[in-house]
Amino acid sequence: MIKKTIIIMFCVLLIMGVSTIRSTSETANLIKNGDFENVSHAIGGVFPWIPAGNSFISQSWIGNKYVSIVNQGYSGNCIKIANRNDDNPWVMQKIPVVEDAVYEISTYLKVTNRTSGYAYFKIEFYDGTKKLGDSQAFVLSRGMHDWYKISKTVTALKGANLMHLYLRLMGNSESYWDNVSCVMTMGPAAVIAETDNILYYSDWEKGVFTLTENKNYPQIKGSSCTVSMKDKNGTPIKTERVIFKNHYTFEFDVSMLKNIGETYTIEYVCKKDNENVAEGSKTVYRYNRPLYVKDDNTFEINGKKFFPVMGYHVQPSDYDYCVEAGINVIQYFPRSDNDSKILSRLDEMRKRGLLAFVALYGGLTAERKEHIVNLLKKHPAVFGYMLYDEPLINGADMNAIEKTYRMIRKKDTIHPTYIVEAQTASSRYSEVAKYTDIFTVDPYPFGRSKAMDNPAKHVALAKKATYNKKPVMCINEIMTKKWRPTANEIRNMNYQALFAGADGIGYYDVRDVYGYNNGQYEHMWQRESYKGIVSFAKNEMSMAYEVFVLQKHKTVASKIEGDVWYKCVDTNAGIYCVAINKTFAIQKTKINLPVGANKYICVNGTEPKNVSREENRVSVALNGTEAVAFTVSTKPQNASSCHKSMP
Repeated sequence: MIKKTIIIMFCVLLIMGVSTIRSTSETANLIKNGDFENVSHAIGGVFPWIPAGNSFISQSWIGNKYVSIVNQGYSGNCIKIANRNDDNPWVMQKIPVVEDAVYEISTYLKVTNRTSGYAYFKIEFYDGTKKLGDSQAFVLSRGMHDWYKISKTVTALKGANLMHLYLRLMGNSESYWDNVSCVMTMGPAAVIAETDNILYYSDWEKGVFTLTENKNYPQIKGSSCTVSMKDKNGTPIKTERVIFKNHYTFEFDVSMLKNIGETYTIEYVCKKDNENVAEGSKTVYRYNRPLYVKDDNTFEINGKKFFPVMGYHVQPSDYDYCVEAGINVIQYFPRSDNDSKILSRLDEMRKRGLLAFVALYGGLTAERKEHIVNLLKKHPAVFGYMLYDEPLINGADMNAIEKTYRMIRKKDTIHPTYIVEAQTASSRYSEVAKYTDIFTVDPYPFGRSKAMDNPAKHVALAKKATYNKKPVMCINEIMTKKWRPTANEIRNMNYQALFAGADGIGYYDVRDVYGYNNGQYEHMWQRESYKGIVSFAKNEMSMAYEVFVLQKHKTVASKIEGDVWYKCVDTNAGIYCVAINKTFAIQKTKINLPVGANKYICVNGTEPKNVSREENRVSVALNGTEAVAFTVSTKPQNASSCHKSMP
């Protein structure tokens, strides 16, 4: 096969459909030497690609055992990235980009000799040398296969002028990459059009549509813009006209969207000198909240409050371990199971007191999804539907996700939908949160260094992305390839999520499906941390739910900053407190509480912590990553964990 010549075309002007405006789009491949044919014999490399592996420091092609140039490509030469030592090797190229522009990145890829892991694009955006936002990872392949072309779409972050594109391998396999391409498919919009949501709940009062200037298009300033909300027949419901400056906000009452599930369109046209300089539209819908989700973002099933604790990667043989660990919701992938098997699995979950998040992704057709919803919508073991796992980094079609949501809500008014997005896409959380009832983050630290920051940080970002109007869940990491979190660290991460406002938590993962322990499978109940997870479930979870989620008790002391966070409430029977150490070093703090003589200080859980009275304050000393829950009352709760405060 002869390598196709890349044709460089001039920039063209496009009018981009329903959601953008007149913009500039390029069809030139921005990758240099993407076919790997231009080889430098002096260094044995292909400029300007830079190779590396985690244990490879010099970034030289010479002697690099992970990255090589081979004549086994889709056509001619290609890059071979191979790994048997968990070094996650890569090659990288720096590409000039324009902020807010959309790029399609593609490659021909072949994977062989795989025992674990996956091939993926890793993308970082920079303003010169300053990194913008988190890295983004787009998984390309999780199995072995012959050559085929894979494409992913990415939007350059605001302020970006460089993209670092990594061709990378995770796990143990051999990958071959050829004909790598990066093409701008959509230039930055003249104005940025956004709605605060797509799916509006009936109990919300207002919706907001905004137009924001793009500094690359100063000519839009001073234009006359008309914004109109229209029903499905094109009849205007509300119209406003304004001279556009830097920013314009169009507010509408949600009650104007009179019909549940009907399509409403917000159209905008901006004119200058009688010519259109920007135009486009956004579609929105109104739905009632699913019955399980209350207007305070808590969950209620059959009249009883419910605190979801989710377990990832669960098989029937794991059910008892999940129940002991306080897990009450698990993933379930029906995929190709027949109706009888699906119902049997759910019946078994129900007997164990477990509920299911039914996954409606992973190759399911629209017809199959609808069949599953019709089959299960009345089953008592269903908690909700998982629409997608990390859609942005996996290149999901968000329009297809929207259609799935609308289908579910038409068929099932009880069970909420669920989407989790990766921390690497945190700058775009608000985009994903618009498509689901429950927005979930998985702020995996991938190591100890970020364990005391990530859960609280990303839950706070998720709350902001949902405008605090939807439930937010946090899935914490309890197992990775290179890190075994202790019980204290897991407990700390759980409390971080609750301090930041999480409405549910979860664990990744129950069953080790990737062989993280050097290829040996080590499941949740086989890890040292399992006893601590069980203890947290039995001794602390119920009260934590009351204090942080239901907010049933009056707060008497609180601090959510610095090295030690704490929250203390008055339960009428005494003072209940939680304190967490946000560092890896020993910390001590004093909490100003009315702790007079003859009060009992009782530590919840199985491991006593150093909590005592100093004058009229409570003194708490915590080792690195520790958390403590304790009560201060006139009566001891458990003699083994209590001591009396003497005059």
